[in-house]
Amino acid sequence: MSKLTYKVSYYVLYAMFALIVIVLGLFYFGGQMETPLVYDMDNPANTDALLYLMYGLFGIAVVATVVAAIATHPNGFHEFENPKLYPDTAHAKYPKESILHTGLFKQ
Repeated sequence: MSKLTYKVSYYVLYAMFALIVIVLGLFYFGGQMETPLVYDMDNPANTDALLYLMYGLFGIAVVATVVAAIATHPNGFHEFENPKLYPDTAHAKYPKESILHTGLFKQ
C-alpha cells in the first residue's frame, strides 16, 4: 500500500470515528422529542440521525465490498483458466474444487 493511500485511509477512518461519536452524543445527550411517539417510553430527539448514519455506513460497507471484489479480480474471474497458476486444471474449464463439481449441481 502506498504512503498516500495509507494516509487517506487513516484520515477517513478517524473522520468516520468522529462522525460516529458526534451522532451517538446527539442521540444519548440531545434531549427528548417535544411530542413523543410512545408516551410511556423515552423518545430521543435525534433517532433519525442515528438511523441515517447506520444506513450510510451499511451502504458504504456494501459498496466497498463490491468494489474490492471487482478490483481483486481484474481479469474477470477467469483465474482458474491459467494453466501456469493451476497446472492440474489445464484440461478443464473449471477446477475440481469449484461449485460445479461439489455435487450441488449436476452437469
